Amino acid sequence: MSFEIQELPDVIRVIVLLNLSKGVKIKKSTLKNRVDCICVSYACVEMSELDRALKEMSTEGLIVEKADMVQLTPQGQKLGKNGKVCS
Repeated sequence: MSFEIQELPDVIRVIVLLNLSKGVKIKKSTLKNRVDCICVSYACVEMSELDRALKEMSTEGLIVEKADMVQLTPQGQKLGKNGKVCS
């Protein structure tokens, strides 16, 4: 599985994959802060955009959301570690 980076939601997906690739759980707010740090000079990322990207990733079986925590599934970990992201 791979995808091509074309728009902001794709950038968010890559940031999520890289930040969670070691199997850690992270709060959405912490993840939002990390996205903001990376995108600070390029784009303003709203929480709704992060939520939308996370929902898509959840639908695709890449992450699991429980309450305010996000964690990669085994499929998401594989994608994050293998770096199968096309630019």
